[in-house]
Amino acid sequence: IIKMKKFSKFALFLALSGSILSGNLDFNTLKSDFTQVVLSEGKTLTYTGNFIADASHAFWHYEKPNIKNIYFSGSNAIIIEPTLEQVIQTSLKQTPDLSAILRSAKQISDEIYSAEFDGIKYKIKLKNGLPSQVTYKDKLENDVTFTLENAVKNEPIKDNKIFTPIIPANFDIVTN
Repeated sequence: IIKMKKFSKFALFLALSGSILSGNLDFNTLKSDFTQVVLSEGKTLTYTGNFIADASHAFWHYEKPNIKNIYFSGSNAIIIEPTLEQVIQTSLKQTPDLSAILRSAKQISDEIYSAEFDGIKYKIKLKNGLPSQVTYKDKLENDVTFTLENAVKNEPIKDNKIFTPIIPANFDIVTN
């Protein structure tokens, strides 16, 4: 659960970045494929998937190594892990104000921004005005890189039901 909270905070951080940061990152919706690489004690863990976000919701679908779906709405997150037949419901009310953090992100160069969240410094690279890579060192000293591909901004969301989790009746529900 600790690692998942870090992924959740990052996912919310990235989902909100488009609607908050000024300049090149100004958009209403964002969708992208992603690869997340975590380097920990000489070992590499690679995750792949895709996400879609608007100003108040986000849906992250992890495809590999295990399917996992993360839904954000306001200050709540629901993480569905089919392999474990488990759902984690959590409140992000204890999370610092991401809007204020992102508004304070500083442009380092034409396509590089820097932001700080919960004591972690993030480096955000842009390509063609869209986030293409986010790197940071988490609190466990893991090096984390999110690479975004096929990013599209301001495309209308065809069906807002994508932001509504479907929880199978037989799954355990953990609330924290």
